[in-house]
Amino acid sequence: MRSCWLVGILVFCCLFSTGFVSTAFAEDSGARFSDLSGEIDVRPQANEEDWKIAKLEMVLNVDDHVKTAEKSTAIISFADMTTFVMKPQSEIILSSSAAKDTQVKLLSGNLWVNVKKMMKDSSMDIEMSQAVAGIKGTNITCGSPNRDEDHIQVLRGLADVLIKESQQRILVSEGEELVVKKGQPPEKVQFDPQKVNDEWKDSLSNMGSSIDLKDIPETIQGILQGEASKFGALMDSFKTLSAAAEITVEQQNEFHKSAWELFDMLPEDLLIFSSFRSKIDKAISGLPKLDQLKPNSGEKKKVEAQLSRANMLQKSVSSAIAKAQGYQRETEKLLKAKFNLKNNEEEVAAAQKALEDRIEKLGEIGKKLDSLFDDLNSAKDEFSTAYEPLSNAASEISASPVQDEDWFGEQAEALIQVLSNLDRISQEITKILEAIPSIPDDSQLSSEVAGKLPDLIKASQQSSKEVTEKLSNLNKSCQKLASDIGKKKPEANKYLNDFGVAKVPGGTVSRLQDIADSLNSRVRLVNKGIESYDRSAPVTNPEKLKKSLEILRDFSSARRGYRDAQRIYENVMRSSSGQKYRTTQQTEVQDLFERISDTYQQVGIAAERLETALLDLQNQLGTFLTK
Repeated sequence: MRSCWLVGILVFCCLFSTGFVSTAFAEDSGARFSDLSGEIDVRPQANEEDWKIAKLEMVLNVDDHVKTAEKSTAIISFADMTTFVMKPQSEIILSSSAAKDTQVKLLSGNLWVNVKKMMKDSSMDIEMSQAVAGIKGTNITCGSPNRDEDHIQVLRGLADVLIKESQQRILVSEGEELVVKKGQPPEKVQFDPQKVNDEWKDSLSNMGSSIDLKDIPETIQGILQGEASKFGALMDSFKTLSAAAEITVEQQNEFHKSAWELFDMLPEDLLIFSSFRSKIDKAISGLPKLDQLKPNSGEKKKVEAQLSRANMLQKSVSSAIAKAQGYQRETEKLLKAKFNLKNNEEEVAAAQKALEDRIEKLGEIGKKLDSLFDDLNSAKDEFSTAYEPLSNAASEISASPVQDEDWFGEQAEALIQVLSNLDRISQEITKILEAIPSIPDDSQLSSEVAGKLPDLIKASQQSSKEVTEKLSNLNKSCQKLASDIGKKKPEANKYLNDFGVAKVPGGTVSRLQDIADSLNSRVRLVNKGIESYDRSAPVTNPEKLKKSLEILRDFSSARRGYRDAQRIYENVMRSSSGQKYRTTQQTEVQDLFERISDTYQQVGIAAERLETALLDLQNQLGTFLTK
């Protein structure tokens, strides 16, 4: 029994190591490729090396990575007709299943997302590096050009965006793009949704092209049911609002919003139907010509049956196109519908107060930004003063590369203080950026209300423009100063490293000076002794023996002095190896040792003379001893 248990564990481990277990227990994300163009790869989260070529029929599991190469696009669809279009050089992670709450992580690149319908209380989130876009019944694009910047464009509907860094939530409306950069406040800009859709046109034209012929009827039925449901709900709302004695502007706006959602969705459905029609035409053109087949043959009957099914499909597609176009015409009429609106005096008063409050708030924000500009200018002045020691040190060392040890020590301390000051100023910039207030959103006013408050709206827009410009200038100035600090830090660190010099031990220079003086004295004595050495005197002369011993003693003392100097010099040079700059003390040590070496060379010359004298003495002693 025990052996069976062990075998079971071994088998499991083998399966796990080969990836079988991770595959077997993987959860289906519910997403499928509906079109592939170019080079598309897929891998599981657990294995960074296990990239596989994408295929239309493959199951996409939770946490799978999907990546597009250059000149490559992929269309991913869910059962609820939610569609993702990935542009070239993009990568996503299917983070959760489509059962209820769906999340896709955009790691890099650009993504076009169209959420047509979702289950009640369900959600679709697109997570990026800096933000998470929550969408429902929305058409948006998401872009992450790098790890520190995200872009969210709303082509239709609304997106609720969570800023990760500040946990702030921002509602982004149709025609608005939210730019989120790390360390900066989010910024809204306007864009043309139609222009953006045109940019995605080539990728979107392939929608539905990968669906098999046998699946076309079911797909058409699903799309038409969705259109019928939305149009039916829209007509019910229209009848209710038309029958009412009066309605609010909010009710009218909500109706128009629903109508626009359907109106913008229908062209995408028509693209899919058009793709179906092209696919069927291609299939028909690939069939043999009937007049080329034998009458009543099995092959001819088979082709006739295929043609019959294809023609039925074409009729279904034509009928679907006609219905979608009909919905377009009717929805366009509904968008022009007029309703009996309530007396909007209260609404105008509320809008007026909201605009006045917004103008006041923008004024406060403007003053706050002015104060932050003052703080930034102070930081700029501190920066100019902070790196002044660095400039001075660079100028001095450039003019004179050899400086005193104390100078290098003082400059190193000054550079440490420079780096500390630069860090402090960087912290001040961060505080300024964190203190930047967010600009309140514009109120969504109906045309009737807006028409009664033109001056306030103009003042609000002007205030918003002025504050936005101030905010942009402050951000740019902060980034410029941060960039300047970033350039000075490496320079300061480099000089700090270059100014790291080894100190010459105390007394080294004086010791070498003493050796030099002593060596000079010994050399003079040696030369003098040799010059006065009387080689003609008999070897028994005690004075001659004494002179010989004195010369040898002076020579030995000179050699010891030189070796001491050489050891001291080598220790100093070894400790200063790798330095970019030399100290005055190190240069002085080198100069003294060169003098000592020159002097010791004179001892060598004297040594040759001494050697001649000693040989002569040895010969005389030999002659004396043989007698």
